[in-house]
Amino acid sequence: MCTKITDVRKTDRLAAFISGLAAVGCVYLSFGFSTISHIDGRFMLLHLFMAVLAGICYLILCKKVCSQDIWCRQIRTWNALYLICALSFFGCNIGLHLKNGTWYEMLSQLIYLCIAVWAEYVLLRYGGERTKSPRFLRLLNEHKGMLVLCAIALFLALDPDMVQFKWDGSTYYEANSRAAVYSISGMGLCGHLSQTFSLFSLFLGAVLGHDLGYGMAAGNVILYLASIGAAYGILKTILPGLRERHYVLGTAVYAFSPYALGMADYYNADFYSMCLFMLVMYYTVKRQWILQVIAGVFFSFTKEPAFLVYGMLCVGVVLEEIFFRRQGSLGGRIRQQFFRRRNYGMLMVAAIWGFTVMKLGIWGAGGDYGGFAMDGSYAADKLKVLFGLNFSWIYVIIILCGTIGACFVKRKGGHPGGWILPLVCGGGAYTLFGCLFRTGNHPRYVSIIPTVLYLLAVYILILLLRELWRGNLLDGALLVLTLLMFTSSFWTVDPVSKRLFPTTQIGTSQMITTGAPLGDAAIYNRQMLWYERAIGNAVKEGVETGDAIVFPMIGNANYCFDGLVGAGTDHAEPGEYVCYTQYWNRDKSRRELLPSEQNEPFRLYEITNEQALAELVSENGEDRHYRYFYLAFAGNEIADAVRTGYSVLEEKEFHYRGWTVYEILFEGRGQ
Repeated sequence: MCTKITDVRKTDRLAAFISGLAAVGCVYLSFGFSTISHIDGRFMLLHLFMAVLAGICYLILCKKVCSQDIWCRQIRTWNALYLICALSFFGCNIGLHLKNGTWYEMLSQLIYLCIAVWAEYVLLRYGGERTKSPRFLRLLNEHKGMLVLCAIALFLALDPDMVQFKWDGSTYYEANSRAAVYSISGMGLCGHLSQTFSLFSLFLGAVLGHDLGYGMAAGNVILYLASIGAAYGILKTILPGLRERHYVLGTAVYAFSPYALGMADYYNADFYSMCLFMLVMYYTVKRQWILQVIAGVFFSFTKEPAFLVYGMLCVGVVLEEIFFRRQGSLGGRIRQQFFRRRNYGMLMVAAIWGFTVMKLGIWGAGGDYGGFAMDGSYAADKLKVLFGLNFSWIYVIIILCGTIGACFVKRKGGHPGGWILPLVCGGGAYTLFGCLFRTGNHPRYVSIIPTVLYLLAVYILILLLRELWRGNLLDGALLVLTLLMFTSSFWTVDPVSKRLFPTTQIGTSQMITTGAPLGDAAIYNRQMLWYERAIGNAVKEGVETGDAIVFPMIGNANYCFDGLVGAGTDHAEPGEYVCYTQYWNRDKSRRELLPSEQNEPFRLYEITNEQALAELVSENGEDRHYRYFYLAFAGNEIADAVRTGYSVLEEKEFHYRGWTVYEILFEGRGQ
């Protein structure tokens, strides 16, 4: 009897595995057909057919996993999230579909919603009892410290200035505004394979009143909170037996770090990569391979390096089982990998990603960027950003001390678990890629490295203090590290970073930069977010009075001083100026990137030097009022030329959270 039950479970497991792979393939083909439906509308019929076929395969999967406790729990978790998303998306879009007559899209969303509902019924009907509420409440009580931490993190993440899109954030926003959920190529923003970023933004934007800006902000916050939960779960798994406050303090080191809390209000695919990598690591540590593969799909489509990281992480999983598990012979462990179903799930991610690259191509910035090269100077600069910025050097010191200590002290209990090698493989692959692939050396391009350093350093720190000093210093060490991270999220206080990178006085505060003095090269914590409020407060009066608003260029590039480019050229020759249209939202009293009913346009001029200013004045009239805005480190030469060559009416300063923006109001006629 037992043998018969075992055979049935093996058959169910095989059927679930095959139907699961088939379901993923059908979903991919479904959206592939909708992507090319602009060629012929009949491709949407194939989209609907493949959606139905995917639903059949998925329902078979749900039925077959009901006899597999571990698989069933993972599918339940996924389907609950899938059901919530499908119901929300359909409910928020049905009105638009009926109004616009987009029947294919409405039917597609209805099909996917019905699949989710039916799958939930199958899991309830055949998968045993759901989690009872007393146990659910008990779990909430056990983890109330983590919930309080998430509540604090949410409060801190909701910055009043968070819904703004500047520099590369403006590029992502504009690209997202043209993207569509039913187009795989359309969601490849700026030539990147960043479909996950676009999908989350469009979905959440639709749910939040069809506001793309709020959707992008919500996507960042949700993934930020999810990564905090994942970090907490990882610590609970790899360091059993600690007190709850140690887990909470250890998680707080990540939650309040400048790459997490400090970057949660900037919009780019790199932040998605960092947060989703934490989720991938959580499911790897928990050995929940179904959810790990699902998270791996989303992670791999945040940006091209993410797939490299995921691939090497999976290689690390396989190598760890071959060389560090002691069951059976080495040859037997190698042969066993060909029968590991999770390996084929990981290969499926590679197949989907590779086929997408074949059809869409891969990103290349052109010029000096977007190619591999052996450049020692570039590699050194990249390593400084990866391991020296924002107190990352503290993590590096802890890891080095722990590694040296491990060479001399044999830890009781043997191998610590199957997570360190995959983590190191993923982190090592990204470090090598970052040093060889030439692109801008922006702080956000650290991507998954903060997660790698955090997990290794906190793991080693807790082991050292718990085993060598019996935990007497553990609370204090974690608290100090958390306070350092928290402070660095809002202010530039790291002395090593100030020595490694150029420092700029922005007003009453200091900032560093890994490249240009403003923009993406200076986005490493919350400080750059507040620059726009200072600029907005400064230009408000000029917009209302209709005066000419003038900014300086930095290095003849208008993209640098004012990241809210929108239109216009990126560069100008010396002696030239650029004029483009921006939009002022009177209700919210701020500049915005794109036109809308609430926004009114105004003209903004950016000048390269005093000759460009003279040309601007001659073309726009000497009787007109001009307002020239500059910073302590940008535009001073032109400011001096204004004071000596024109009739100055007034000078003002605008202050906001450490930033100071200077204004000169003058007439075009000479003194």
